[in-house]
Amino acid sequence: NKIKTVLQNSGTKGGSTTPEAWWNTHGDDFWKAIKCGIKTSGKDTSGSEKFSGEECGVFYPPESDTYSQFVW
Repeated sequence: NKIKTVLQNSGTKGGSTTPEAWWNTHGDDFWKAIKCGIKTSGKDTSGSEKFSGEECGVFYPPESDTYSQFVW
């Protein structure tokens, strides 16, 4: 009930933007956040994961990004 009340009082209604339209607007930022938000990758001598950081700033959308991921 609390969730329903919050949603009803939020002042906006969902569904005003299609998933495809949202993705077209925000897809590049999404992938950049995924790549640059990674803090660890690979293992160092202690067994901890490390991230080189070289991938951040270099952005190539995955080839599959041209296909709608909203089709299940």
